[in-house]
Amino acid sequence: MNIATPSSPHPSPSKAIIQHWLQLRIAESIQAQADDIDATLPFSYYGLDSVASVTISGELEIWLGRKLPQTLTWDYPSIDLLSTFLAQV
Repeated sequence: MNIATPSSPHPSPSKAIIQHWLQLRIAESIQAQADDIDATLPFSYYGLDSVASVTISGELEIWLGRKLPQTLTWDYPSIDLLSTFLAQV
């Protein structure tokens, strides 16, 4: 008899990987190069409105495979702060 064991949840990607993903995503939304996106500047600097912020939160949910609040970009208002938080949970 083969008893399946539950798989362990995937660990969070590192802060650097999450930060890079966010830089790529924001660069795409404002038609810029990812290297031009400063991780320490607030999301509002790049003109992300509430719709874009909720969209990014939803895309992060899918990518990370876990439920996240839609208020992420307000709770953690920069790439640096958000990637630090997501890498720790």
